[in-house]
Amino acid sequence: MGYTNHKYDKIMSSNGNSFVGGVILNIGLVLLPIWIGYKTYQWIDPDSFWGVIKFLFAWGIFSAIADGIVMLVIGGLLSLFNND
Repeated sequence: MGYTNHKYDKIMSSNGNSFVGGVILNIGLVLLPIWIGYKTYQWIDPDSFWGVIKFLFAWGIFSAIADGIVMLVIGGLLSLFNND
């Protein structure tokens, strides 16, 4: 009757480091594509239809790469500070 599955206790535990990492990750994943879009717009400076297409394509590629890097860095930092 009192059986608990201890394998999942660590996953569901409240860890302050993971909360702060999650907040930083979410803020980064919202603000980073906006900043990358601004910089990509300055770099490409679309003045025609195909310029806009190039801008959207480059913005998507650069945002995906940056999001992956941010997730790897935050995940790596969280694994360093894991107290379990």
